[in-house]
Amino acid sequence: MEFSRKRFNDLYYVLAEHDSVNRWIVFIHGIGSNHTVFDKALNHFYSEGYNVLAVDLLGHGRSKKPLADKHYAINNMASKVRQVINHEKIKDFVLVGHSLGGMLTVKIAAVNKVKPEGIVIIDSLIRNPWGGMAKYYQKFFQYAIKKGTGVIKNPTLKVNFELPSKYTKFSRFLKTMSNTYWKAYFLLFDYALKADLSVDASKLEMPALILHGSFDIITPVWSALDIAKNIKDSRVVIINGAGHIVLYSQPQLVNQEIDKFLRELS
Repeated sequence: MEFSRKRFNDLYYVLAEHDSVNRWIVFIHGIGSNHTVFDKALNHFYSEGYNVLAVDLLGHGRSKKPLADKHYAINNMASKVRQVINHEKIKDFVLVGHSLGGMLTVKIAAVNKVKPEGIVIIDSLIRNPWGGMAKYYQKFFQYAIKKGTGVIKNPTLKVNFELPSKYTKFSRFLKTMSNTYWKAYFLLFDYALKADLSVDASKLEMPALILHGSFDIITPVWSALDIAKNIKDSRVVIINGAGHIVLYSQPQLVNQEIDKFLRELS
């Protein structure tokens, strides 16, 4: 499969499309990650006959890394992805978002101008799952925001799913973080905890698949149940033994569940 590698409106993204096929799957990664976390999904779904596109979010991967805080507001991050979808003239599509990407998926799908056929939300949330404890996390994030100003550049960054067993899932996650603007990393955590997308979620009428690792400690399982409670036509699948980075630990199972969902849509 040959990817086209493009830039539009500050975002870098990759895509692959078949001749005379209009069905698309658009992938949105989470905080500290980049499009390569979806490598196995991109290859799998392209082989299943779908056109595929995956972005590097603002501040991540090979996308632009602006300094001003305002660029990393949830609404602006969602708008940037929406503009790429419009630019590529994608009409018939499913959105797949992991973690922050799941929040952006909800935000994008709630806008009348862009209506995916269905959405997949993986290890995500629509509002603070920690209650009063969140203020302690926010104090840390706000301190880190003041200190975090650099980018560790690694232009050949790619997630390796075949690393030896001595490499933990967390060490793989750290590899994807190495080309993220650090201030953006902590800003987005702070913004995510302050956000409440329950109204956006309640507007959604398309089917939603919610995948969540049973051992996720970053966005705990009750976050998935909260999302499902707010989206009318939704189904939750808990992936036993998986943590927050289920895309690394169980990529085949994630693809299988999305396959089932896509068949239900057709």
